[in-house]
Amino acid sequence: MNIASKISLYDFLAMMVCGYLLLFPFAVQVEMAEILFGIVCFVVGLIYHHAMECLFACCRNNPCLIRKCYLSVRRQLGKRPADSDEMPDYLASYYRLMRNGSLGNIPILEAHIAFIRNLLPIIVLYIVMICCGCPVVRTAAEHLFGDACGFAVCLTVALPLLVICGYRIQRKIHFLVWEGGYFIS
Repeated sequence: MNIASKISLYDFLAMMVCGYLLLFPFAVQVEMAEILFGIVCFVVGLIYHHAMECLFACCRNNPCLIRKCYLSVRRQLGKRPADSDEMPDYLASYYRLMRNGSLGNIPILEAHIAFIRNLLPIIVLYIVMICCGCPVVRTAAEHLFGDACGFAVCLTVALPLLVICGYRIQRKIHFLVWEGGYFIS
C-alpha cells in the first residue's frame, strides 16, 4: 500500500515534511524501517502542527487583513462601501463557498500557509544548529550546498521572503473568499 498516495497535500506539507525536518538531525543515528520512520515523522509533525496552530492563533483570520481584502474586492467590483455599510461575516462567506463546493484553490493555498507557518521555526532551528556546529546538519548542508555557512545565509534570506509569501497568500485567500462570497450570494 502506498501511504503517500493516501494523504492530502495539507497533511504532506504541514505534517510529514515538517516532522521529517524535525527528526532529520536524529535520523542518522537511529536506524529504522522506512515505513516506521514515516509514521514517526507524521506523528511528530502532527503534534508540531497543532502546537504551531496554538502559537500562531493570533495570526489567523486577522480582522484588519480581512477588512482590507473586503474593501479591495468591493473596489474591484465597482462598489464603494459607505461608512454605514457593515462588513458581512467572513466565516459565513467561507462556509457558504464550502457548502456550494466553490472553494476552488483555497484549500491548496491554506496548505501553503500551514506549511510556511510550520516551516519558519524549523528554519530558525536549522540556522541555530548550523551556527552551533550540529554535525549532522552541518554535514548535510555541506553535502548539499558545499558550505554550511552559505546554507545558513540562504536560510536567513529565506525567512523574511517566506513571511512575505505567507502574507500575500493569506491576503489572496481572504480576497478569494470575499469575491466568491459576492458571486455566490
